[in-house]
Amino acid sequence: MKLLTFFEKFIPDHKDISEALCIAQKKSQYIGNFNPLGEAVKTENKKETIFWGKLGDFGVSIFITQKWKVKVEDYDKVRTDGFKYPDQWDLRILHNESEYLGEVRTSNLGQKILKNYRERVQYIYDHLRLLDGYVVSNFKKEEAVKDIYFQVVYPYTKKELNRFFKLIEDGKSPYFHGLICGYALREDFDKIGHKFKYGNSLYKAIEIKKVRYIGEKPWE
Repeated sequence: MKLLTFFEKFIPDHKDISEALCIAQKKSQYIGNFNPLGEAVKTENKKETIFWGKLGDFGVSIFITQKWKVKVEDYDKVRTDGFKYPDQWDLRILHNESEYLGEVRTSNLGQKILKNYRERVQYIYDHLRLLDGYVVSNFKKEEAVKDIYFQVVYPYTKKELNRFFKLIEDGKSPYFHGLICGYALREDFDKIGHKFKYGNSLYKAIEIKKVRYIGEKPWE
């Protein structure tokens, strides 16, 4: 499939899953109580959201460490605040004398039901977006601007991911994978981005089909 030469698949192993669960449990106690729509979020739902996001961090970190030949630091592994305060960044990429602060966005198919895998991947390519920092009135302060934004999408509906998560919490090992769909530098949002409103949040966004291929290094 042509699109799967643009997207890169990652399959979390047992160690990744165990570590992500541990981080999600700790972080969910301190994270905000509202989503970008301004809706209240239960602690259990926060834990699941953090879990999938953390696996996305791991997937991107492993890939660029190997392919970009860089050192990558994960904020949750070097932080000293006991998860009590908002993350300053997700990944810090060190290359020669330069430092790039990165944000990993994770998404899924939402309620969109597409049983054929090819259709799922095509839908991600055609309809989803990579978002930069945002402002949420009364619910969340403006995010610090990062140097690079990565996009990870799980080719499953919210309901499917919820089922996987419950199985994992029960000690089972369902098969699933994520797709690293590309990335954008801060200046890319100014050049080819557009405004995108989601609930009470206003973003700059770039269509997935226009982002940079994750196999291409930003300094080349």
